[in-house]
Amino acid sequence: MSHRRKRTPPPAVPRPEDAVPYAELHAHSSYSFLDGASSPEDLLVEADRLGLTALALTDHDGFYGAARFAEVADLMKSPLQTVFGAELSLDLPAPQRGSADPAGEHLLVLARGMEGYHRLSGAITA
Repeated sequence: MSHRRKRTPPPAVPRPEDAVPYAELHAHSSYSFLDGASSPEDLLVEADRLGLTALALTDHDGFYGAARFAEVADLMKSPLQTVFGAELSLDLPAPQRGSADPAGEHLLVLARGMEGYHRLSGAITA
């Protein structure tokens, strides 16, 4: 029998009326092995708590956490805007073999709308 204590989230961060809107456009979830530690749910809850205006999920070379990210965002009914993207690995000199941030160039790509999502999805799977 598990005796895990239920975590209570920290209180919301008060934002002054004149606060500049902020969007995090480069966030990896735990689906980016060794590079992201938080689940898509945790990322969304924390972004909402901090009063961010938008959050982009940009896992490495795929939309691995995107389904859960979208599902939880819909359930939250928060004003937080969600953005889908990926950090693409380009011209890797060797196989990644599970390294968190492999040598080589990286390109952060954000999808604009459904058409952008479909185009990026096609590029990832090509």
